Amino acid sequence: MLQPFRAKAYKLIYLQIAVVLLLFFGFWLFKNIQAGYSAILGGLACVIPSIYFVRKLFSSYQRSPQKIVLDFYVAEFIKLFLSSILLVLIFKFLPVKLVALVSGYIGAYLAIWLVPLIGII
Repeated sequence: MLQPFRAKAYKLIYLQIAVVLLLFFGFWLFKNIQAGYSAILGGLACVIPSIYFVRKLFSSYQRSPQKIVLDFYVAEFIKLFLSSILLVLIFKFLPVKLVALVSGYIGAYLAIWLVPLIGII
């Protein structure tokens, strides 16, 4: 029953990855490899928690509506927490370009807003 929705959710993640790769190549070509690397890391700080969210949300099929809503809110909270922790760790411990890092994160996050424009789902 939820299989088509799971497939659509993973398409959103693939779109996020595609946007991050485009940002990587853009920063790499027009700045330097460190900026491209920073964009990838920023994008991963968004994509990895999104993968967790999708897996958690579609982990079980036999749930009550209240349990689905609770799982949604808990998974979203953990996703935002993981994103913030990943961004802080990346910025603190790796030599990254801040603009590229934030651009990668924002690009991956806003990729979902492209769906109505390009009609992939």
